[in-house]
Amino acid sequence: MPLKRILCLLPFCLLVLPVFGQVGNYLDAEEFYARTKQVNQFIRRFNGEEDLKGVRINTKDKTYRSQKLRKKYLPQLIDQQNQAIVDQLTAFGVDIIEGKPAEFLDFYSPDWFAEVHADVRFEGRNMPITFFLKLEEANGGWKWVIDHIQFAPYQGLFDMERTPKEFLNPLSHELYFMPLNEAMQDPARLEDYASKNYTPDVLTLFLYDMKRGRLQFKGVNNVHLHFFQLEGWYFELSEFNRSGKNAGWLISNLVKAGTADKEKLKAYILAQ
Repeated sequence: MPLKRILCLLPFCLLVLPVFGQVGNYLDAEEFYARTKQVNQFIRRFNGEEDLKGVRINTKDKTYRSQKLRKKYLPQLIDQQNQAIVDQLTAFGVDIIEGKPAEFLDFYSPDWFAEVHADVRFEGRNMPITFFLKLEEANGGWKWVIDHIQFAPYQGLFDMERTPKEFLNPLSHELYFMPLNEAMQDPARLEDYASKNYTPDVLTLFLYDMKRGRLQFKGVNNVHLHFFQLEGWYFELSEFNRSGKNAGWLISNLVKAGTADKEKLKAYILAQ
């Protein structure tokens, strides 16, 4: 190779070599392949749609979604340091993998959502906020959208649980709705004058405060995914950044749950 070409390639080689060196320092090849590096990879491994080296399996291949491959993968897809999950793994595998029909995860199913913990600055203070996002179809594709939030300053602003005591007299229109003057003097009871179909929307408050500059987004801290797709079971998926083969995106919570139990779990997660 001409000297001029070698000199041109040398800077690229110097950039690439340290990268491989860094990877080698932290992960050997076996650890690298064992680690579930992406959520989509977790789904493929759970379903038995890729081999142990991360190569996608042809749908016509006999190993595609095979019980043998899925059983081999399953112990690698849980947090093995959580004994409660380990103790349920056999029953989970029997129901999901050996059941008739077998159960698989579907990326496009409505029965999963993301829980995103982040930091914001609100009225001069750094504060935590939690976003709940779901997949939504749009323009022939899909996108994640914010469906709900939890933010301490917004909690307690609306009391929709108590029975309304205040109301506008049905003849208020004859008084040019003058009773509104008195109604607006007590902010604690404003909900009494709203329609019975009214539901407070804290997401609107968040968007308003962002637009007004009262609230600034700082960044995401961590993510959890909640799966309700599998018959009779719920599980949570979290990322474990640690050394060893049992790392990456793993099942961090596993609960045997029927339909009614799942609804209670959803309500609990969204209300925390």
